Amino acid sequence: MGFVKQCSKCDKIRYWFEFSKDKSKEFGMRNDCKKCSRQYHKQHYLENKESYAIKNKKNYSENKERYTKYKKQWASRNKDILIKKRHEHYIKNKTEILQNQLQYRIKNRTQLSEKQKKYYIKNISEQRKYHKQHYIENKEKIAKKSKQYYIQNKQKILKRIAQYRNKNKILIALYKRHKILFNHASVPEIRESLNIKTGININESL
Repeated sequence: MGFVKQCSKCDKIRYWFEFSKDKSKEFGMRNDCKKCSRQYHKQHYLENKESYAIKNKKNYSENKERYTKYKKQWASRNKDILIKKRHEHYIKNKTEILQNQLQYRIKNRTQLSEKQKKYYIKNISEQRKYHKQHYIENKEKIAKKSKQYYIQNKQKILKRIAQYRNKNKILIALYKRHKILFNHASVPEIRESLNIKTGININESL
């Protein structure tokens, strides 16, 4: 198997490939083996976590562009590895991740709703196209899921429908009267069109 050497830490006789390269040392390799070196660095990190964090943060802030560029390049070259790691992390921490996501949505409900609304209005054509295609491709699955959700939440859904109808009586009545004009239109588009057609501010009337 070739050249052997004694490790300065564990005193075991090991083969040359079990030592890291170091040109400044005898025979061009470190005195401690790779295993001992890893253990030492791991222990040293655990004992000096805060100082490592400060040092890393400072180094990152001073070389932010270089690190960002490197991360993008690495991610581009290793997409499959990243997908696999993210999937493994999700499976391992699924409950915690879902709980954190739920808490975040509850905490930022208003901001998220506004952001989603703006994005939808800005990209309304693409969104309609995407949802239509998604529905066609997953028709049976969506129908099954919707039916299951309705059975589980029937009273809640009926209550919500009743509340909406009661709140939007004028809008619903006007829409029924002019529904041919507003086929496939979104609620904001219908409101705007009805405001122009009837001369009534629908938003103030509701």
